[in-house]
Amino acid sequence: MTLAALPGQGQGRADRVDPVMPAALDLARFDAARFIEDRATLLAAMAAARGDGGAKAAPGPDAVAALLDLAELSLAHGMVPEGRSFLAGLPDELSPEMTDRRDALALGLWALGHEATPPGDAAARLLGPDAAGWPDQPLFLAEAAIRSGDLAGAAPYLPGALARLGGLSKPVEALLLPGLLEAAVVAADWGLARSFAQRFADHPGMTDGSAYHFLLGRTAESGGDLVAAFDSYATASRGADLWAHRARLALIDLGRETGTLPLEDARILLEQSLALWRGGDEALAVLQRLAIVETTLGDDVAALETLASIQQRHPETSAAASARQQSRGLIESLYERGLSGEMPLAGFLEAHRRVALNFAFQPGLSELAERLADHLLQAGASGAAAREYGAVHDTLAAARDLELAEVAEGDLDRLRLKQAEALLRGGQYAEATTILAQGLEGDDAAARDRLNLLRALLFSATEAPIAVLETAMQAPSEAYLRIRAEAHFAQGDWAEAQRAYDGLWQQLGQALPPADAINLLLSAHRGGDSATTLKLAQAFPDLAQSPYWAEIAEALAQAAPEMFPLRESTARQRVGTAEDALRRLEALALQQAGTTDPQSVPEK
Repeated sequence: MTLAALPGQGQGRADRVDPVMPAALDLARFDAARFIEDRATLLAAMAAARGDGGAKAAPGPDAVAALLDLAELSLAHGMVPEGRSFLAGLPDELSPEMTDRRDALALGLWALGHEATPPGDAAARLLGPDAAGWPDQPLFLAEAAIRSGDLAGAAPYLPGALARLGGLSKPVEALLLPGLLEAAVVAADWGLARSFAQRFADHPGMTDGSAYHFLLGRTAESGGDLVAAFDSYATASRGADLWAHRARLALIDLGRETGTLPLEDARILLEQSLALWRGGDEALAVLQRLAIVETTLGDDVAALETLASIQQRHPETSAAASARQQSRGLIESLYERGLSGEMPLAGFLEAHRRVALNFAFQPGLSELAERLADHLLQAGASGAAAREYGAVHDTLAAARDLELAEVAEGDLDRLRLKQAEALLRGGQYAEATTILAQGLEGDDAAARDRLNLLRALLFSATEAPIAVLETAMQAPSEAYLRIRAEAHFAQGDWAEAQRAYDGLWQQLGQALPPADAINLLLSAHRGGDSATTLKLAQAFPDLAQSPYWAEIAEALAQAAPEMFPLRESTARQRVGTAEDALRRLEALALQQAGTTDPQSVPEK
């Protein structure tokens, strides 16, 4: 037995006149009180039609009819998953009449579901010009426009949709009415809107529901009655469904447009709305409004976090593309203000850390983060700079490994060297040792020289002169030559120390730093080169400004002992004077070393 044979059913179905069009849906004949009985009857008919073959056998014509009747029964009672399940049990090959019924039911189930696009085959056949005479086509064309967000596009089909509401069951009509009424309000067709609104009264509880009050608010707002609109939106907002969510957004928009809702209050309300509703385009609408409010308030970091949420939760939308573009502009503006000193350094660093959580792999952020690290280093925050250099290095390495971006070895090596230099400046020698021990990925000669210079600085700072002398640079810099000279000096190799310092003197001339000049002087004296001692004293008269210099020079430049033996007291006096002079000279060397270029001497 099929549904058409059930008592009181099968009447009112139009005869088919065109083979490409199904009969109009006649769902109004279904009675909710008979659902269980009707379903049991149809299930029994389907089982009988399958016969001994059981559920695995391909359904014959009677079984196909029973499946279609069960799908129609499910549609009439608003049971979308059940209806789709019955349609899924149909074979691929159907008679033209059965194909018409199947596609019409598929469109009906789609109209009650959540998908934006109607099913392809059914839509192509029944929503095209060849089926323009199908009575239900205007209803589904209107619904397709509404689902796509084109409420204005539904306007031409609304009269036909209204005419077909009488053929729908109460559950189906209740589900479709709110969208149809909203489309009529948008079209400002108040006659149609009134007709749709009047049908709400046919459904218990609908006139008290959030959808009805929200649409009353839209109608009042369209007519300029903002007080009535506010009252209706406020009533609708007390609910928990989509229409209540939309009402809350409408209240915020109304308050912003009329200037009665301060920005900070709008922000709080939007955050609350976001917590109450997180799914779909409705949540996206909240995020978009929140980003605008946060940007207007000047809270760029919060706005960036909201824009990141748009990209993460709605990645394939045009809103995500717009959010990416807006994010780039906000990030560039934020970092330019921070690097120019408009923001306190601590606040800038905190803003960077929040931004990096969401945009670490966005093109351009690594360059900005490296500039931030340079800025920190210049400000004396060597530890923070080292951490940022390391973070940028690790981010770029991860982007390369994940094939998110092409990263040059030279970029990674540059960041490693900067990190090591920052650690050295901050006296974090153990950490610097770990970084420098990793070596470099590329084979750039300048980077290799820089690595060896930093290693030499590390060994010098940790008083490992032998390790310093084991390093080498292809193009030794002034700083490296000085470190090697200091290593020879520390080893007590006066000849090599004098040779190294003399090389610096030949390279720098009178620009030789006082500390180097004093170490050269000491090396020459201790190596027995009195001529160099006198030459230095004459070449660097500025050293004479030191209160010790005259005494030092006199003691170190004394001629050889007289040819006659010295008295014991005279010998002791000369020995004491020379030792005292050397102590003063060493003290002066330390004093002068404190004024040397900080780039060449790590901080203690």
